[in-house]
Amino acid sequence: MPSWPGDYILTGGEEKLAEFCQGFTDRQLALVGMENSMAAQYKGNLAAFRKQAAKRAAAAR
Repeated sequence: MPSWPGDYILTGGEEKLAEFCQGFTDRQLALVGMENSMAAQYKGNLAAFRKQAAKRAAAAR
């Protein structure tokens, strides 16, 4: 008889489910890291754009 719900899901039992969960967690953490990196890039680009826009506005006066 299966000892816990994971045994019902996968034929490899607890070890196979644990490996899947670890892989899933690793992927989620990688995506969070990528999202944070992209957010930092976006903020840097936005700051540069605002600085350039302020210079153009000052020159137009």
